[in-house]
Amino acid sequence: MKWLAGIAVFAIAMLAASVTRRLHDTNRTGFWGLLPIPFLFSGLWLMSGVFKDVGRTAEPDMSAFFLLFANNLIYLVCIGVLGFLLLRSGTAGDNRFGDRDGQSPS
Repeated sequence: MKWLAGIAVFAIAMLAASVTRRLHDTNRTGFWGLLPIPFLFSGLWLMSGVFKDVGRTAEPDMSAFFLLFANNLIYLVCIGVLGFLLLRSGTAGDNRFGDRDGQSPS
C-alpha cells in the first residue's frame, strides 16, 4: 500500500506542476492554483460535523449543513475561476516567467 501512496503523491505533484506551468504561460503566478484548496479542506472538516450525529439524533444540525452548502458553492466558484484561467490562451511572446522556449528571463 505504500506504493499507492507514493503514486498519489507523484500524481498530485505532477498536477500542481502542470497547473503552475499553464498559469505561468498566461502570465499569472502559480498561487492562483491554490485558490480552491482552503475550501476543499474546510468542506471536508465541515462534512464530519454534519454527519457525526446521523442515526443518533432525530433532528440533524441544519446550521452546519447550510454552512457546508455555502462552502461548497464557494469551492465550485473557485474551481470555475481556476478553470477559466487555465483555459485562456497564453500570452503572445515573452512574459515575466520566461520566454516562449522555456528559458527564464535574464
